[in-house]
Amino acid sequence: ETKTRMRLPFDGEWWVFWGGDTPWQNYHVISPDQRHAYDICVWKEGATHHDDGSKNEHYWAWGQPVLAPALPYGVSTLAEEWSGTVSLSRPLVTRLIVEVVRALARHGFRRFVLVNYQADPDHLRAMAAARRALERGRKLRVVYAGFAPDQAANDAMSNPRVLRLLRSPRPESEWHSGELETAMMLSVRPGLVRQSVARKLPPAWVDFRARLKRGARRFREIDRKTRGYFGWPAMARAKTATKVMKLRGKLIAAEVMRALGPRRPRPRKRPAR
Repeated sequence: ETKTRMRLPFDGEWWVFWGGDTPWQNYHVISPDQRHAYDICVWKEGATHHDDGSKNEHYWAWGQPVLAPALPYGVSTLAEEWSGTVSLSRPLVTRLIVEVVRALARHGFRRFVLVNYQADPDHLRAMAAARRALERGRKLRVVYAGFAPDQAANDAMSNPRVLRLLRSPRPESEWHSGELETAMMLSVRPGLVRQSVARKLPPAWVDFRARLKRGARRFREIDRKTRGYFGWPAMARAKTATKVMKLRGKLIAAEVMRALGPRRPRPRKRPAR
């Protein structure tokens, strides 16, 4: 039995039309390549659709948000010299994003929100290239939530209101493995943090933004004395991460809704004659 926490790829109330381990419950089980397949739909007003069901738009499930699995790797040029780092090339990450989005687009999806927490400049460049390729000549809308190539989306991550929640005396200098990232780990996987060590670490104040602008592409080029962190991990507390992510969630949601623009209303059900 798996210990991994799982969730369905959608929110709200849905109906399992075909699903189970026997042919009576799920006709897919007779095909080895489909034995774990489920048909899931939205049941509303006594049916899965309105009108005659001849168009995709007639089905209640049409247009509902669907969550796709995360990509476990990205471009980590800054840290690729460190032991254990798996860093993909920019072209490969761009291609991965493009292929996944286009595969979903073939099934009718047109608006995509890609969530990202990797702030490596090369990773953001790969994301920007993917969006350009996807939106070129196609009726697709691609929006990034979290760290993104465009400033408007990034503002939700480093908003002054977010920085004021930190305990650090220099919140603008908190970055990789500093107070906030350590606090996030304390809030979700405290066993992975050696707190007795973290509390003794001295602050590492480095103007990483200026050095990135001057062309630094590795952490050691930003600060040769770095021990893998920028900021002050000793200030980290789990409750800080909870407050920050709650606020970031609201700011990110507002920016995503603004970037996506108004959604076309569903066609109203025609009255029976």
